[in-house]
Amino acid sequence: TWLQHTITLASPDGFVTAYADLTNITSLGWGTLGASTTYNFDIIYIISDTGWSGAGVTVSQDPIIKQQGSASLKCVTDATANREVTKTVSLNLLNPATNITINFQAACSSASSAIKFFLRDNLGKESYWNFTTNATAGAFKGLGNPLVTAPNGNIGGYADLSNITSVGWGTLAASKTYNFDNLAYTNTSSITAATTRFYEISLGSTPSIHFPTSGTLIMDKTTSGEPIPESTITVEKVSYTGNKIATTNTLQVALPLNDGTLAQHLWALDSQIIANDIGSLPAGGGAILIEGEIIQYSSISGSTISIATRGTYGSPVTTLYERGTQGALAHSSANHAKGTPIYRTTGYNLNDYYIYLTGSVTDIPSSGDARHVIIDNEKIWYTSRGVSGTTVNLTTPMRAVDGTIPSAHSAETTIYKDGWTGLTRGLHGTTATNWNSRENVTPVSFGSAELWVTD
Repeated sequence: TWLQHTITLASPDGFVTAYADLTNITSLGWGTLGASTTYNFDIIYIISDTGWSGAGVTVSQDPIIKQQGSASLKCVTDATANREVTKTVSLNLLNPATNITINFQAACSSASSAIKFFLRDNLGKESYWNFTTNATAGAFKGLGNPLVTAPNGNIGGYADLSNITSVGWGTLAASKTYNFDNLAYTNTSSITAATTRFYEISLGSTPSIHFPTSGTLIMDKTTSGEPIPESTITVEKVSYTGNKIATTNTLQVALPLNDGTLAQHLWALDSQIIANDIGSLPAGGGAILIEGEIIQYSSISGSTISIATRGTYGSPVTTLYERGTQGALAHSSANHAKGTPIYRTTGYNLNDYYIYLTGSVTDIPSSGDARHVIIDNEKIWYTSRGVSGTTVNLTTPMRAVDGTIPSAHSAETTIYKDGWTGLTRGLHGTTATNWNSRENVTPVSFGSAELWVTD
């Protein structure tokens, strides 16, 4: 049985030799472990409330409403509108040796709250990007890297991105609760001119396995907003020889083509499912996936599945928005046609179903945008990754995402990540360069000549 423990850094129970210097921590771990005993530890990232403050805003951690990890940053505003919450930082977003991306996710106790994300420099100049929270109250919505778009406005002038001293969210509405999670400043400078493989991290785009098995990619970016001067555009063409990247992992337990099919249409308001070939599903309850919709069921009797909850991963509606098989990336209650495949997945807050892999966890992230694997040519997304001995467990698997074709998979099948290998950089008159994470790539093919058109 798991027990969560939160430590207070300022109040250790003791020390060996002397208290550790908290500004220079080089290792961490667990000690005084008993003899002949098995321990399981799981470290969960928590967005800290340390350093965040704002007039009229009560700041704390929220372990209930969160996107990932054990808690989100909870900000409760008083009865005055246009409050803000900020934190002091030291960021040089224009350092040529690094490529910094910024991402976050936010939720509000009321629907569609208009707020802003801002960056301020040492002179108090502010650049801000407008953001509207989810149309469903309490549900999270993410903002990808705002730095790739022009700010929506400024106060006192645009902030000097080489000397950012504070970040935060503003125009917070009165008497509301906001939850912020996964705020990350990511240094992606490892994507250099010498990089020889690209990993795909996004969902909802064309997966790499739908690209030709070898070919040419074109990447372009600009450092300007509209209108875009030609001098600010960077283009690189890259050839590749593989459209997926092998890991050291293999499938430990075979996966079936599916866990049944709909015997008749399933409408969005139906409370039961009539299905074929569902013998692999536990009769006492569980969860299934149908075209991106997770459905919790209470029991199975013959060919009838009794539904407990439609279109949600728990209640209220979850923030796990990366849904989709052949359809759109959505998880709301929907209509499904007769013959649609059914897949087993994980029940809300349960550990009742996994996809099991062998091998190291090195290539299988537990959080973030890269939580998907390729088995044969099927892309599978998952909510989290666990480890038990030499077995890697993928929780809440979502089969056949991004329009990939489901199939049966045998044990010992190699696990791949989606991406491109065997890269040759800076081709066809372009120069190899550094790129931010989340840059777009487009497949192209070249004959004996190219036609360039400029305005």
